[in-house]
Amino acid sequence: MPWSSLPNSAGKNIYEMDFMGYPYNRQEDGHFHQRKMGGSSHARAAYYEDRSGHAMVHALFEQCLAHDIDFISECQMLEISMDGETLNGVIALDMRSGHLMGIPARSIIIATGGYWPGLLDSHLRIRTARLVMAS
Repeated sequence: MPWSSLPNSAGKNIYEMDFMGYPYNRQEDGHFHQRKMGGSSHARAAYYEDRSGHAMVHALFEQCLAHDIDFISECQMLEISMDGETLNGVIALDMRSGHLMGIPARSIIIATGGYWPGLLDSHLRIRTARLVMAS
């Protein structure tokens, strides 16, 4: 997603999270309460008390459970396996056993807390351990 599109999709994402059960703080009339964040001069950030990230993770986790999404914990993704332009899955290291795992997948979600070009090394591999994957 190009960075320039983030402001344009923010409103849609807020309503989507609201639909999924994210407990936004509300004004008396039911509208989202907003506050200044990140040095902004205008109140434009919808939030949930001081636990926004925590509440978001739980709302998304509940949706994953409702849609039977499998989680593979305690693994570090090493490589994305491709056959030309077709995704095969990922190669991961099981941190508990030390064994390599091939994980078949039709799609991958890479959640790093922010995905930017600085996360890639010169071989276009992800060079951070802060990854969560869902397939």
